[in-house]
Amino acid sequence: MNISFVIAIVLAFIAVIFSLQNSQATIVSFLRWSFEAPLVLILLATFVVGVATALIASIPGRIKRKREISEARKGQGEENR
Repeated sequence: MNISFVIAIVLAFIAVIFSLQNSQATIVSFLRWSFEAPLVLILLATFVVGVATALIASIPGRIKRKREISEARKGQGEENR
């Protein structure tokens, strides 16, 4: 298994344990918007939003890397002719 995958699983497990130990209700306010929810849901939702943000932020780099690999493979194919 990839070490970064194992680290991600461990961090997710720690986040779940932490959030389950904090189940009291809390109020979240942003500008004029406000709601009350269990802290566990707020923590998990924040974690998911953070992971999604990181994945979205990595998309341009992944596209660039795939394009560079594709161009390198095309260049190798022309050299072999």
